[in-house]
Amino acid sequence: MSEHKLPLKYSDPEGKGYCDALMPSECRRGCDAKGLFKCATGEVVRVEWLGVFRNERGESQEWLERIAQNLYGWTFERVQSHWIARLGKVEGFFDKIRMRKV
Repeated sequence: MSEHKLPLKYSDPEGKGYCDALMPSECRRGCDAKGLFKCATGEVVRVEWLGVFRNERGESQEWLERIAQNLYGWTFERVQSHWIARLGKVEGFFDKIRMRKV
């Protein structure tokens, strides 16, 4: 089984056995959602999709703001800016995921 690369760092400082993240949906383009993924930090993980959110005004934007605050202590705008710096652009959908080491 091949591993799709994720441009994410795996971080589990509390030892929960998983790591949650928010990423643009294009990071999973062309992958097998039930397959294995390799993080930028080298860990091989299985991903659970916890939600997909459209970056537009209204309720979805409010959810993205809450998720960004809970995960990173940052505004969603700051999270999105970091992704744009990495990828060049993002198309508008973001995934909240949970990564578990394999």
